[in-house]
Amino acid sequence: MSTAYEKYRAQRLADPVFRALYEQKRSEIELIDGILSHIEQRRAELGLSKADLARLVGARPESVRRLLAARSANPTLFTVTRLASVLGMQIDIKTVVPAEQLGPKIKKAAKELAAATA
Repeated sequence: MSTAYEKYRAQRLADPVFRALYEQKRSEIELIDGILSHIEQRRAELGLSKADLARLVGARPESVRRLLAARSANPTLFTVTRLASVLGMQIDIKTVVPAEQLGPKIKKAAKELAAATA
């Protein structure tokens, strides 16, 4: 048996525009969580406390603790690069979907969003 939320979510996800936005946001959250997980692993590997890491990047210890402990955190790119840099890491961006495959899909999605918000 499904909950009221699950029913509501299923209704919303039936809308293709909402589904596209939902999947985009979910993907963004998973990406951020993955990056923070790597940073957390590296911190532990180096034997640093979260408070030590915070001091190294000039942040409040509680901020770094929350950031590395919370699921679905939303740090700025600047914060992530500072943390990675002080731990001897760098963030690489790579293409995972070729332009010829993504181009038509993304143009269609942009037009649908424009029509939905007009």
